[in-house]
Amino acid sequence: MSIARVRSLIGDMTKASLQERVGSGNGTNTIFQLAAPPIRTGTLQFLVSGADKIASAIVNLAVGTVDLTGSAPPLGDIILASYQFNALSDDEISGFLDMASAGSSLVAASYACRALAGNYNRWFNYSIGNKTVNKDNVGPKMLKLAESFEDAYEKGLNIMGTTLTVASFSDSGTPFDGYDTGVAFVMTGLSRSWEH
Repeated sequence: MSIARVRSLIGDMTKASLQERVGSGNGTNTIFQLAAPPIRTGTLQFLVSGADKIASAIVNLAVGTVDLTGSAPPLGDIILASYQFNALSDDEISGFLDMASAGSSLVAASYACRALAGNYNRWFNYSIGNKTVNKDNVGPKMLKLAESFEDAYEKGLNIMGTTLTVASFSDSGTPFDGYDTGVAFVMTGLSRSWEH
């Protein structure tokens, strides 16, 4: 299971924002918001008036804020940023992989789709200038995709015939010489059997 595999399954490929206008200098403001967090580590280039990189800043990759630690850009300077981003951070996908520990990347992808559905359901539709974006159907489509991953995982289990052994020991106080007080429950595919 890997982050790249889950990204591929849910269509969360890395995208880039080039020369995004983040704001204008006013001589006092040092905090600027990027449009598309979470930002990928090591990809942010922050420019003032398209010339010099500002090297000294505190960046919150998850929420996309840049807090300049030096002096504020002077009045009239244009603040630009270039960076790469995804819909979900690597940490979020790692969390889904951890939750699916005994499962597969299909289970982790299902969790990721459900998280994205919640995010997309907040957006609905909006307009920026003369451009209109309608996201009304994205959330339900992500939920259907999540269900398809769960179905594929369950079908894979039925085909593979997974064997699971769970052992337990009695608390009789007797030594475990020969492990004669142990009981194992074995499940293979959909059939169950007891072994002692």
